[in-house]
Amino acid sequence: MNQALKTNQWEESYERRENFVFSPSDEVVRFISRYLRKRVGLSDVIDMQSEAAMSKVLDLGCGIGRHLYFGETMGLDMYGVELSAAAVKVARQWLSSLGVGKKEDKIYLGSVQELPWRDNFFDHVLSDSVLDSMNIDIASDGISEVVRVLKPGGLFYCNLIAEKNSAGDFFGGEKIVNTQHEKGTVQSYFDKNKIDNLFSNNFDFVSLEMHCIENALNGGWSGRWHLVLRRK
Repeated sequence: MNQALKTNQWEESYERRENFVFSPSDEVVRFISRYLRKRVGLSDVIDMQSEAAMSKVLDLGCGIGRHLYFGETMGLDMYGVELSAAAVKVARQWLSSLGVGKKEDKIYLGSVQELPWRDNFFDHVLSDSVLDSMNIDIASDGISEVVRVLKPGGLFYCNLIAEKNSAGDFFGGEKIVNTQHEKGTVQSYFDKNKIDNLFSNNFDFVSLEMHCIENALNGGWSGRWHLVLRRK
């Protein structure tokens, strides 16, 4: 799919205020609390690793900045990149409310395929529901960029959508979204083989979980892979 067309579709999605989510995802909170910094009081935190305070953390596909905001309140040095200009505008306004200076140097408008930071700049990277919203070739380019900007030994959290076929096997293909929400964008589904192909050359798996929800009323099923990876 043409990258410019994809950009237009995501711009339209954010202009409709889809994905205007203000609370951090439970799994991003869990990742930060388990591996980086854990809040144990109103103003008290425990570093889960040495020098966690003010670690440089990239939110790949940061949207309107919900995880940037949360990370900053946890004492992390947060950066973001996002494809939608409308989302970047809101994210910069949000971080401005925290007194974070030079928001334009912390939150960039751009693609995962070309990150504007030097090699080994980040201590850790997170990406929530992003790498499955593009063609696999674009996601692969994005992972190459993550490998470039992430320090060896740094952690990378991401999650990816899963779907099962009629035989109960995981589907690893791609679809174009035809519902109103995110209409026209790519939805890339992941099975274990696709995950291994995307990550195993450059990362060690720290954690790989499948979280699924089954609808007890109609039998519907939805799921997401949750990954914590360590840069080799």
